[in-house]
Amino acid sequence: MLPDVRTSGGDFGYFGDLTWELTEGGILTVSGKFDMPDAPSPWEDWDSVTSVVLAEGVSGTICDSAFSNCGVLTSVSIPSSITAIGSGAFYSCTSLPAVTIPGNVKAIGDSAFSGCTSLTSLTLENGIEQIGGSAFQHCDSLPSVSIPGSVETIGDSAFANNSALASVTLRNGLKNIGNGAFNSCYFLQSISIPSTTVSIGERAFSGCIALNSLSIADGVKSIGESAFSSCEALPAVSIPASVESIGASAFSYCTTLSSLTIANGVKAIGESAFSSCEALPAVSIPASVESIGASA
Repeated sequence: MLPDVRTSGGDFGYFGDLTWELTEGGILTVSGKFDMPDAPSPWEDWDSVTSVVLAEGVSGTICDSAFSNCGVLTSVSIPSSITAIGSGAFYSCTSLPAVTIPGNVKAIGDSAFSGCTSLTSLTLENGIEQIGGSAFQHCDSLPSVSIPGSVETIGDSAFANNSALASVTLRNGLKNIGNGAFNSCYFLQSISIPSTTVSIGERAFSGCIALNSLSIADGVKSIGESAFSSCEALPAVSIPASVESIGASAFSYCTTLSSLTIANGVKAIGESAFSSCEALPAVSIPASVESIGASA
């Protein structure tokens, strides 16, 4: 790798076969028709970069921690030649207000944008297939997210602890919602789980205290442990016939739950699945149920 060079007019250097230049005003341009190396980033923790431009031709994966902790970064341009975003690539870029991730990016890595506390606009284009664990966790200013139908997996804690997140759209195509994926999104009001979803992970929507509307489409196979626990505003739940198991504490402490329908087809209801649902007057258990856990 050739050495980096500092001049009176700015900085420039090399990252593998790519070249980069930081010009006045904090614009960092990375150029070349090569893959970005899987190597420690030269730009991590830079406090002078306001804009990142990855030129068309820069390809492969944006490397792990590439621009993490660039605290004054306000814009990012991702070309059609990039196919993945590495773990922590834009972690804690606390001034970044908006991101568009094009559909040529197939995978967004773990913690890729975690801690981007100024992020108010997130566009995920159709073509993305995987959103990694904690990818957008603690994006405290993000009000809404629309997941395209190309996404098959939302990773563990992918959008957890987003205190402003009030609207989430999930589309057919989604197969797995990870553990804690939307945990403690306090302002989330409604969610519709599409029919292609097989599993809702443990604590996936736990602590979503404003959630007052839940639709689970026929097709879902399992509802994980504590998946909707402490959803205190949720008045009604209908479990479709496709669901085979309801995990332990899945709906515990849903204190305003007053209507519960469990379709014939459900086989197992876990321990404490509906414990402390103080407003629930009665439950009808279908003939398909083979096991009911203690204190269910």
